Amino acid sequence: AIDACLRAMTIRRSTGSPVAVSADHHSLAVYEWYSGNRAVADRHVGDAIEVLDGDAAQHDPNRLCQLGHGFAMQAFLAVQSSRADI
Repeated sequence: AIDACLRAMTIRRSTGSPVAVSADHHSLAVYEWYSGNRAVADRHVGDAIEVLDGDAAQHDPNRLCQLGHGFAMQAFLAVQSSRADI
């Protein structure tokens, strides 16, 4: 699943689909967390947010929704490691 998601993200980047790229990062965060790769999961969550965080997200409901998913996943991972300060 991780390899397939990485390949999909490459395609989505080339087509200029930031919402899809963010969704791929979100999925990768979940897969890496399940695999016990917490640091990699945290990086993917950060990337999922970074791809969409900005003025454009405020004007596009799809971006805003996916950005919310990124923040929710970031909070979930923080709770799992008892880092409620994030």
